[in-house]
Amino acid sequence: MNRRKAIQWPGSDIMTNIERQTPIGVSPAGLLPVSLPLVLAALSWAFVLAGSGTGMSVLAMTSLHFPPVSQIGAVFRPWTAVYAIQMMLMWWIMMLAMMLLPLAIFARSAFRQARVTSAVTFLVGYSSVWLLFAIAATGLQWVAEKAELFHPFMMWSISPIFSSALLAGAGLFQLTGLKSRTRFACQTSEFSLASGLDFGKNCSICTGPIMLLFLAGGTMNMAWMVGLTLIVLAERRLDDHRLFDRLLASLLIALGVWSLVA
Repeated sequence: MNRRKAIQWPGSDIMTNIERQTPIGVSPAGLLPVSLPLVLAALSWAFVLAGSGTGMSVLAMTSLHFPPVSQIGAVFRPWTAVYAIQMMLMWWIMMLAMMLLPLAIFARSAFRQARVTSAVTFLVGYSSVWLLFAIAATGLQWVAEKAELFHPFMMWSISPIFSSALLAGAGLFQLTGLKSRTRFACQTSEFSLASGLDFGKNCSICTGPIMLLFLAGGTMNMAWMVGLTLIVLAERRLDDHRLFDRLLASLLIALGVWSLVA
């Protein structure tokens, strides 16, 4: 019997059928493809927890207060090429840490049936799209920092208007047709570089506005990273998204209003 290799978000019938067709045991040939996204996710989380190569403490950059506050003055400093690369790498690895985790969990059956080379090329394509997203997010961070909307040391928004725009924008995006289309387009019937690029494109559009909320809550704020990761995991798992989208949109818009009046 030919087994169908497919990834679909979230908890789709395709994934369910694969689960039914897949033996409980994992063969040695299928173990490596299954472990690839999980290992990459673990390494990415380790890199983030170690400070993302910035030399700064994640705990010192974490705050449960919103809007976040700091006693350190916000003074714009010119970016060097090395610092820009550090910020881009921080964004990229942070995105991989968050997005490879649901991929490793919910697509394990599809990876189990893939060849190692196919799984690797798929992940290269998928990661490359998030690299492009990281470059764009780094550029937005630089613009916000230069406009004195973003704290250059604590790396979170110091502008109520900027924070509100990010939160309300992400909330409204949850209710759009583009959100629904890209979420259900996050599927593939094969493992290749092209399918990885397409999969990454849809996933980055689907979750991009949520990821940009790091600019509001702190790009190295672990409280936000854990919270947004849980949102992504829940979104990938639920079958009926309408209630979830409305609740999340309401919460984000309410936080946007709160950031203006707090």
